Amino acid sequence: MLASYIVISGLAGSFANTGNGPTGNAVIPFLFIYYGFYDIAFAPLLVAYTCEIWQYNLRAKGLALRMNSTRVVLFVNTFTNPIILDAIAWRYYIVYCVLLVIITITVWFWYPETNGYTLEEIAVIFDGEREDDKITPVAL
Repeated sequence: MLASYIVISGLAGSFANTGNGPTGNAVIPFLFIYYGFYDIAFAPLLVAYTCEIWQYNLRAKGLALRMNSTRVVLFVNTFTNPIILDAIAWRYYIVYCVLLVIITITVWFWYPETNGYTLEEIAVIFDGEREDDKITPVAL
């Protein structure tokens, strides 16, 4: 996603400076590439990771919180993106590049890996081990 947005920023900046039509048209396929990676990574991850990290009794509330916060951000972006694009033009893509770098660093260093674990093991990663979850060996 970041690589495609860097290319989009460069192409959009070049088009703004030169007015070269093919350069401007080259932005379009890279937007599709960006959204292809977005749909592979973020779209399913927003729901799946949210459900994995919340305790079972709080999972519905956590998912509702995530969905509502996403809706708020999308609502704000819908109305602010055109204004900001009009004000700073192609440089607005650089803002998204910076956000993608921040998101990547955050995920890389602070999101625990959940691949290959059962939900019970993930619960221990996020909640710690509770006394009532420990298995007591039975003497034969």
